[in-house]
Amino acid sequence: MRVCYKCKDSLDDQVMFTGFSYGDLSEIPESNYVSCSMGPTTAGEIGVCGYRPSMLLDMIAG
Repeated sequence: MRVCYKCKDSLDDQVMFTGFSYGDLSEIPESNYVSCSMGPTTAGEIGVCGYRPSMLLDMIAG
């Protein structure tokens, strides 16, 4: 893991930092990148337990 920080005088009571960890899509071969990057989109279209997102919204609405 890599963590970066920057000292600033403008916000004395605040600490801001960001981090990055290698993994997920950075670990797959480049030839599989497109199909793997579409996974979250496909999962969102399928929905939860086989119910489409529009049907789930209807269920929540009553």
